[in-house]
Amino acid sequence: PIVPDIPGFGRSDFRGKMWSIRNAAKDMALLLEHLSIGRVVVVGISMGGVIALQLALDYPKKTEKLILINTFACLRPKHLNEMVYLISRFAIANLRGIHYQSHMVAQRLFPKAEQAELRQELIDRILASDPKVYKVAMRSLGMFNARARLSSIAVPTLVISGAEDTTVAVKNQMELVRGIAGAKHIIVEE
Repeated sequence: PIVPDIPGFGRSDFRGKMWSIRNAAKDMALLLEHLSIGRVVVVGISMGGVIALQLALDYPKKTEKLILINTFACLRPKHLNEMVYLISRFAIANLRGIHYQSHMVAQRLFPKAEQAELRQELIDRILASDPKVYKVAMRSLGMFNARARLSSIAVPTLVISGAEDTTVAVKNQMELVRGIAGAKHIIVEE
């Protein structure tokens, strides 16, 4: 398996002029070209799932199968608590900075005492990203909307949702299942 860091995240520098979901998917397609790899099973979680979705939409000949984990076609909140979380996450990224936001996100995703190690791992990963790219990525995720193009995906697709996902509601993830013909859905309890 190939597990690339998205430009500006992890150990991958961002050298472009404008970061976007579409450009990140293009970079993944270029990586496959560079490595002389044809069709692949594309797996993405959260933002990585959005980029995987964009890759499948823009480069269908590169995608053999698609696995989308706790991700979305459009992040428009359906409930007040979702809206408050997303607005606060965007505001904190822009006003308080990535350090503060990393702790907020990690606490929300891993709230239990026994999840301290997972919280710290997530904090470390967020802090390894380019702060400017992170802000742009948060804005790009909020603006992303692939609903109208989902029906063009013609590869076997599996959508995996965490029943207790606190960042992307399962109802929101169901749009992927309804929009992609033949998509299978698994909900992982707890």
